[in-house]
Amino acid sequence: MANEGVLVVAEVAGGSVATTTKEALAAGRTLQPQLGGEVAAVVLGASSDAVAKELIAHGVHEERPYLVIGQQSLIDRTRR
Repeated sequence: MANEGVLVVAEVAGGSVATTTKEALAAGRTLQPQLGGEVAAVVLGASSDAVAKELIAHGVHEERPYLVIGQQSLIDRTRR
């Protein structure tokens, strides 16, 4: 089974990425060279393009900030 990278479940607090998420992304960046693939993040609940940009700034591959909003399917914010 091939590894597709690191996936971090991101928490948003007060409209920005939570400190715990930034720490998890740092750990993901550390593991990524050993595991291969890319660092990705998924945000559950309400979010924004600003949050996606913040995730990218903290190491998420530019095509991999995903948002799940309410009951909708996984939305890739970069492909809108």
